[in-house]
Amino acid sequence: MRSRTSALPGALFILLLMPLTACSSAGHNGAGPPGSVLVAPVAHPGPEGVEQTLRLPLDAYFLSPADNAYLHRALDRLVESCAARAGVPLPPRTPPAAKPADRNARRYGLDDPEAAKARGYHPAEQPALADEPLTADQLATANACNTDAARKITGGDDYPSDARVVRELNMRSYELSLADPRVTSAVRAWSGCLRRAGYQANSPLDIENEFTATPSDRISARERELATADVACKRRTGLTRTWNGVEREHQERLLNAEKAAVGEAVLERETQLKRASEVLDEMGRVRPPTGR
Repeated sequence: MRSRTSALPGALFILLLMPLTACSSAGHNGAGPPGSVLVAPVAHPGPEGVEQTLRLPLDAYFLSPADNAYLHRALDRLVESCAARAGVPLPPRTPPAAKPADRNARRYGLDDPEAAKARGYHPAEQPALADEPLTADQLATANACNTDAARKITGGDDYPSDARVVRELNMRSYELSLADPRVTSAVRAWSGCLRRAGYQANSPLDIENEFTATPSDRISARERELATADVACKRRTGLTRTWNGVEREHQERLLNAEKAAVGEAVLERETQLKRASEVLDEMGRVRPPTGR
């Protein structure tokens, strides 16, 4: 079963990890009551000690890879138990994908010189994960069991996902940073640097869209050369560093303004993790994420 934010599709029982290009540290330290100082959750390291180089205050409030995996272990156990009671065994779940990428790695456009030389603006290839097809009986059972499992962990029909308020603040801070005079000035400096290198571009996002809007396996020499010049100009003008610093300021203000709502989201995540722990205690203990 893939993670979802709305209805639970019964076609897939397999509980894959959420796409983790959008995950970072979240945790279980809780927050105070509305109006109190907001306390960031404990940050749990991702697989193989993955670290981010572009950090933002909201990162701590997204569902971490460790917590996501822990919640899905409990969901897996619930679905397996439900299917066994129904007398309809389901195929094993597909193993999770490799370690997640830094969630902010391309937030301000490509800024990795090695990736630019090797792949231009194209992302690294991800291994394909094939799920075993389900029979009609398995499909019906999976649909019912997925919903039942979700209700036991999240209290609703949805599987765990990043809190809505966190997603909204994340989008808002980006929009504010994009319009901030400090960022627009840095973008103009970057554009001038590219122009001197023989390329014309007004936005680092537009330049990426030119090559990634239509999926293609072909990476041209021009794309690699332009991507290399793009990254070099970002480094020379400090665009990425400036943009990240400006957005950090906007996120801090937004978090302060919405600390009650974000605190409630943290407490809800704590509740889900507690339910998962209880499920795993009942069905055979699975060690919780480091730091719990």
